[in-house]
Amino acid sequence: MQLTGYNIYANGVHLVKIEDATTLEYIDSTYMMRDESLQVEYCVKAVYNGSVESAAVCGTLQYVITSTEAIQSELRLRIFPNPASDILRVEGMNADRSAFELYDTSGIRVLGREVNGANTTIDVSRLSSGFYLIKVVSGNQVHTEKIEITRD
Repeated sequence: MQLTGYNIYANGVHLVKIEDATTLEYIDSTYMMRDESLQVEYCVKAVYNGSVESAAVCGTLQYVITSTEAIQSELRLRIFPNPASDILRVEGMNADRSAFELYDTSGIRVLGREVNGANTTIDVSRLSSGFYLIKVVSGNQVHTEKIEITRD
């Protein structure tokens, strides 16, 4: 049997089918806009030959909602333009240890790399129009922001 992807479940409900067996990361944006704290049990099942699922591997996460003031990053990043069409610029990273990752609305990582320096440009010309999350890790700080890619 050949591994062809993964199924991810949240509280017993099918959340997403990852059809690329090499994808090892997923961000669930389902609970980002909730007002209350909640607990979610995530389960992942490997999919073989397109339809045969393995036994589930599960774990529970506790989402704790705080005010945005309490979670503001100390980073003073500028991510622009937003919306972007070809190039996205990130300024204000810690020059010692920085990286970025770009995720589509399914939570699939579509771009990412380590960055040397306080500023970088990201070629987004290959990406489809839509919304994405960019996660910038600089030193021990993490900054996440929603960006839009537009095609003329």
